[in-house]
Amino acid sequence: MTAIQTNNPLNEDTDEFACFLTTDALAAYLHHKFGEDFLRQALAPDPNPEPTESGIGPKETLEDAAEKLEGRGLDHVAAILRDMAKDAISGIDLPPDYSPYNDGDRGIELWRNKWLQRRKLESGELWHELRRKKAQRQRQSQINGQKPPHHQH
Repeated sequence: MTAIQTNNPLNEDTDEFACFLTTDALAAYLHHKFGEDFLRQALAPDPNPEPTESGIGPKETLEDAAEKLEGRGLDHVAAILRDMAKDAISGIDLPPDYSPYNDGDRGIELWRNKWLQRRKLESGELWHELRRKKAQRQRQSQINGQKPPHHQH
């Protein structure tokens, strides 16, 4: 996407990344325009973040942006964000105060389990895990001489 005057939030610049508002695009733009030191300063994670409704912490924001950058071939910028994410606080350590699970230690444990499940779903890890288990069941059925079950819709 090429930045044009109508979609460019930084009107004085028409660089390729100036029109994006995502963390990955911002990181790529800042690194390209100002260098690594500025990028680290600009996107330095908050050392004492507040819980968010989404449950995403600074660590996940940086990791997600790094993954997108790697997908675009910007491995150097992604490596910087991954390095910054090492010391950032994870969303799992930021349970919201208003959560229905706030009934002591058990509530926090339930919230964290739900958080982990959502992160697995968002990352695709859960899908891969389910497909792996299905393949294992099918192999076991074949070993046992059974026909694999078929889904009927």
